[in-house]
Amino acid sequence: MQRIDKPSELDRSLLLIDLLSVIFVLTIVFLPELKAVRVSLGIPFLLLFPGYSAVSVLYPKKDFEATERLIYGLGLSLTFIPPFGILLNWSPYGLNLTTTVVSLFSLMLLFTLLSWWRRRRIPPESRFRATFSPSDFRKWMSRESKAAIGCAVAVLLFAGGGFYLVTHQYGNEFTEFYLVGEENLEPGANAVEVGIVNHEGAPENYAVEVLTDGRELERVEGIDLDPGESWKGEISFQLAQNVENSVLRFVLYRNSERTKKELWIHYGRS
Repeated sequence: MQRIDKPSELDRSLLLIDLLSVIFVLTIVFLPELKAVRVSLGIPFLLLFPGYSAVSVLYPKKDFEATERLIYGLGLSLTFIPPFGILLNWSPYGLNLTTTVVSLFSLMLLFTLLSWWRRRRIPPESRFRATFSPSDFRKWMSRESKAAIGCAVAVLLFAGGGFYLVTHQYGNEFTEFYLVGEENLEPGANAVEVGIVNHEGAPENYAVEVLTDGRELERVEGIDLDPGESWKGEISFQLAQNVENSVLRFVLYRNSERTKKELWIHYGRS
């Protein structure tokens, strides 16, 4: 009978990556206001963890040292992420924070299972095992290892710092609010499609109010969007007969507070 690996015989570095990924996902879902934690875990989650997990699947044996795996993992991540993002953007789910995190996390869990499956089929003495003993740290402090680790850290800091500066500039948070297509309003029943995109950097709750001449025609509430998510929906309302030179206003509310964002449509006889 083939012996099944005990948990201690699995790739500890891969299990550590999965644990940090779980913490990152839980932080996004339950504690989105902790931006420092999101950034500190999000940078390696995007730029290192996917490639390192793939290396664990491709090379379950002691083919490379830990520092070499770190460098190859970084290179694979930087090569893999752009086409992965393009595929997500073309998918029906779109490219946003939720789809990116869920897809990458699912992929890393798949890599963990594949790595465990491959490691079961090689002798225990041939398996790569990440250890954290003092002798390992002394080995990492060799001239070659220090250079490799320094390059990896520099690339992570450079790429992560650039990503943070681009996405967290002061005043860069905003909500996109727009009408879809051109609408010809007529007396009686009408429907207008409205779009909202959350670029605020945190989950937001939106509502849209339709007004004319100070009178509310319709109100849509409960639009919950995570960062990067979008919403489109038709809003139906009734317009009175024989109206002259009037304005239909779409007012956006965020977290129950009225914003300055309004969309106007002129209708009625001139």
